[in-house]
Amino acid sequence: MFGDNFFQFNIMEVFASIAIVIGGFFAIKSWYRGRRKKQVRQRIRATLTNLSEEGRNILRKCFEKNSEAPEDETNLWATKVYNYLEANLGRDYAMRFESHEGLPIGLTTLSGMHSTVESYIKTRLARLNEFLSELV
Repeated sequence: MFGDNFFQFNIMEVFASIAIVIGGFFAIKSWYRGRRKKQVRQRIRATLTNLSEEGRNILRKCFEKNSEAPEDETNLWATKVYNYLEANLGRDYAMRFESHEGLPIGLTTLSGMHSTVESYIKTRLARLNEFLSELV
């Protein structure tokens, strides 16, 4: 009915077919990994943007007349950011967040603790902006 050669395969055709299937699998796997990494970067960028906004809101409090410098709120925010960075980007990002190395020193019209808190927040916000640029 089928003939004598129906079930005879060329071994090279079999290997070529297997290679095509395996190649397709790895192409799909690579695409999925790239897509997953992009989604993770987008999620991290969104969180860093929110944390940056929180920092800016605290920074505004430094300029409120007749108010205490928001030291406690600043420390809570910085700890929250540090912990997030360490958990999601690694210890190196968390350590960079705490460092002012390589950033220009800014001038301020504030004095005392308000000036200290302002400088601390601005440094951390500058680092968050660096991280956002790196995660594009």
